[in-house]
Amino acid sequence: MRTVGMTSKGAATLDPDSIMFPQVVKELVEILGAGLTAIVANVGETRRVRLWMENAGTPSMRRQQIIRFALRVALILSQRHTREIAQAWFQGLNRHLGDEVPALLLRNLNDKTEDPDLVEVVEAEKRILAAARNFAER
Repeated sequence: MRTVGMTSKGAATLDPDSIMFPQVVKELVEILGAGLTAIVANVGETRRVRLWMENAGTPSMRRQQIIRFALRVALILSQRHTREIAQAWFQGLNRHLGDEVPALLLRNLNDKTEDPDLVEVVEAEKRILAAARNFAER
């Protein structure tokens, strides 16, 4: 089931926070592909991503939050550009992120200790979201 809202332009949007996790993963894989989704989730194989899509296993809450956030960003990009451009954005150096790669920034958020610095996570997400919005508005 897709939970959708409407943007100011009338286009339907998916709300990553309102759908079951397997659907979140399916939607992200649809846009980014399984390989790039695995990178964002910081897992070494696409098999685990496919298991999550089948609801056969559940990642940590932190990983789920990062994957939901990645879907939010991917939707922003793919609503204005092609999925190939969204993929390229996730993989390319981004001057708005200090020449860092968005997918690797998200991957590294998964690497934090069990008790992460929440401020650091929120700041990274804010920077990524602002960069995505900036790109989508071009």
